[in-house]
Amino acid sequence: MFAMSKARKYLPALWFVLVAFAWLGPTLAGRVIFALDADLAIYYYAILSFYSDALHAGQSFLWIPSIFSGFPVYLSQSGGFLDPINILIFSLLDGMTAVHVRLTLDIILTLTTSYLAARSLGLSRTAALLVGPSYLISLNLRYLSNPLTANTIFLLPLLIFTAHATIRGTLSPIRAGIIAGIGLGWALLAGYTQLIVYALLLAGLFTIGHVLWQKSDWKALTRRLAVFGVITLLLGSTIGLPFIVPAQKYFPLSARAEKAPLALTTLKSIEPGDLMLAFVPDYLYFPYITSGRKAMYVGTAWFFLALGALIVSVQAIRRRERTDAERGALVAGATGLFALVAAFKWSPIFWAMTYLPVIGLFRFPFRFMFLGTFLFALLGGYGLDMMREIVRVRAWKLFVGTVSVLTTVFVFCIFALHVGGDALIRLLANGGHSILGATVYGHAGFTKDPSHYRLAIENGLQAYREFFSIGDIGVVVGIGILILSCVVFIGILRKWFSEETGRWVTIGLISLTVLCVPLSQ
Repeated sequence: MFAMSKARKYLPALWFVLVAFAWLGPTLAGRVIFALDADLAIYYYAILSFYSDALHAGQSFLWIPSIFSGFPVYLSQSGGFLDPINILIFSLLDGMTAVHVRLTLDIILTLTTSYLAARSLGLSRTAALLVGPSYLISLNLRYLSNPLTANTIFLLPLLIFTAHATIRGTLSPIRAGIIAGIGLGWALLAGYTQLIVYALLLAGLFTIGHVLWQKSDWKALTRRLAVFGVITLLLGSTIGLPFIVPAQKYFPLSARAEKAPLALTTLKSIEPGDLMLAFVPDYLYFPYITSGRKAMYVGTAWFFLALGALIVSVQAIRRRERTDAERGALVAGATGLFALVAAFKWSPIFWAMTYLPVIGLFRFPFRFMFLGTFLFALLGGYGLDMMREIVRVRAWKLFVGTVSVLTTVFVFCIFALHVGGDALIRLLANGGHSILGATVYGHAGFTKDPSHYRLAIENGLQAYREFFSIGDIGVVVGIGILILSCVVFIGILRKWFSEETGRWVTIGLISLTVLCVPLSQ
């Protein structure tokens, strides 16, 4: 019995190492390097190799003469050269190996802080173990392999954990502030300024939401949180001074000194078609709908549970008394939806932020979802714990049923395109062209030669056949998980197995998702 209890104690660590290996195992073994992102391949590998060589030779690393005709790296976080952890790792290892080791540590740290945040919010042990991995799979490998992003994504879970520990009294405001301040300062030395500011904003909104639900002495609680916040910001800023001071001094000389046009600022944002990526990994492309590579996906089954938790919690608003889980799900859902709306193109939230100090300097609102998906992952954790209530909600049943029908139709069509080949595509193009020509073209003002539209339909069908090749393991994994998720939840609703069995089947499917998605990339 004692041995079993001891083994359970180390289960989270073993699980986190396994997930990290799924992401970075091939690189740690020296089998492959990351070439998915040009920034990493031609920039980060280069400057970090220089950094490692300089540390081994005992030379200065603050100026790189061979990049950009001379690059003052002390003005940038991009290398994290002043990060003491980086100094240690890159002093012991060669540049490329050190990059992969640091990325692995970042992933394990994010998984750990996500687990701590989930547990502090009252999630079960099993749900908390799945929050961090479900969060990570929302980030495309090209983003997660970027040292700037990887060095920062731990911060939001850490801030939520320490703030909520302060609210509950499990940590004193001073101790929680010191932990959060160290994390903030560390992120400033080697992280992404935009994500750091967004993490502070979302953590603040999340904390305010939880404070509003408290029935305790608001005056005492506000005092505790004020102490926590002041210590966090002061300590974090102090640790981050080696970055803050030169950046502030030379900021007027940078491209960010002048406000960019809104059209350029919102160039990378969430489009309506990107909502498709809530159901499939973001490395998949749906021609004419979404180009992929937008952080939305936390796993199909996890998304179903997150949506169910939100529906159950919204319905609970009518009750005078709500459970802690329902209140927590409402706060997580509201904060996550804030991030999602802010990430949309021409979002009024993001537009208003462009007039604020500091936040107004940032571009590309889609980065809000680099952090917003953590809140959706938390919501999925609440959903797993509320699973018994969720499967009884009519609106949720209708949603799962609709998605299952649409998935069946989509998979059948893709399979038919592969089996039927070019002959079927030409037949469908001619048929579609005839129908649209009689009902749409003239009314919509399409005045080109009719053959142009027939060719467009044919090219579109060929594009779908190409992008969803049944010989592509990434496609098989992404669509296969969607199909399995529909089958599992339809099975739960149809009572093909008991509630407890359905819960464990769901947990198994989610675990399979968080291991297979990174491997398929």
